[in-house]
Amino acid sequence: MELFVGTLPPDVTRNALRTLFQPYCRHTTVRLEVKRFTDGSEARFGVVAFDSDRLARQAMRQLDGKVVNGSPVRVRRFSYRGGRGTPPRDNGDRRRRETPPEGDQ
Repeated sequence: MELFVGTLPPDVTRNALRTLFQPYCRHTTVRLEVKRFTDGSEARFGVVAFDSDRLARQAMRQLDGKVVNGSPVRVRRFSYRGGRGTPPRDNGDRRRRETPPEGDQ
């Protein structure tokens, strides 16, 4: 299971995020992302992958709303959204295949 960790303060690091979740699972994969907006502001969020759904749910219950460096963080179950946030499918061929216009076949 993967957890989304939102509303992270600007000074949080990947190691700090890993340390926050370490009591719940020693072997976690942690990604820290920064989304930049056109007005120059940015939002930081993390995705933490767990081997155990039970431990992920426990971490979610206990860490949601916890104050980290002055900011209460949001911890939710991570799910991919459609559109631009959808991960590419790995079909072995990463080249984009162009569909010929009708009549040019």
